[in-house]
Amino acid sequence: FDPVTLTPTYHLTIGTPGQPRGVVRFGTEGGDLLEASGRPVSLAQGSATGFSLSAPGGEQDQLLRAMGLLRDEPSAPLARRWMAEEDEASSQLHGAFLLASLGQAEGGDRLRAAIEDAPVELKKVAATLLTELDLGPIPELEVALRNMLEHKDVYVRLYAARALAERGDPRAWDRLWTELDRRIPFVGDEVLDIVERAPRRLAEPVVRQWMVRADPLLRRDLEGGLEP
Repeated sequence: FDPVTLTPTYHLTIGTPGQPRGVVRFGTEGGDLLEASGRPVSLAQGSATGFSLSAPGGEQDQLLRAMGLLRDEPSAPLARRWMAEEDEASSQLHGAFLLASLGQAEGGDRLRAAIEDAPVELKKVAATLLTELDLGPIPELEVALRNMLEHKDVYVRLYAARALAERGDPRAWDRLWTELDRRIPFVGDEVLDIVERAPRRLAEPVVRQWMVRADPLLRRDLEGGLEP
């Protein structure tokens, strides 16, 4: 439901989950098209062959993420609505991502708090969203993430590093190597997963430097992460 008019409103993202091309809002009265974000979209176009639909009770996380990637300013009230849903922790973070994508500090603050205080699975959600966020409009968020690289909680350090490593921050990559070199099994697995998910153009030169210092077993794991 639209948080302003309280009328049934559906949202459609055009494209694919990885590359949304538009967001469409339409009411239930005859399915009239109310608004399209980005460029005008016709549902008859070939670009609409793949989409995800979000209605009340639907797959709202994908929708909120798509709106954030498209910097869809009219969707800010919807983001705030989901941020207020106490039983929808993941959707709170996706709503925060949408607001942060619009340069609104409250969204960045919510993602930062999740990295620092949320359960591990939600830390991971927040870190993933932060890899897709332009931190330029919220410079204090990037500063906070760098400070977290020295946090007492290893998972806070790891997920802050993930958000920064995909921006090529050398301090983040140094932190990941430090955690990997400690040879703590579950932590090492998480570092390797972060490395595998990072853009190859950033990860490959760093990992090749790590391989020089790694023991044979770790070197084998690192080589596996570089395989296409």
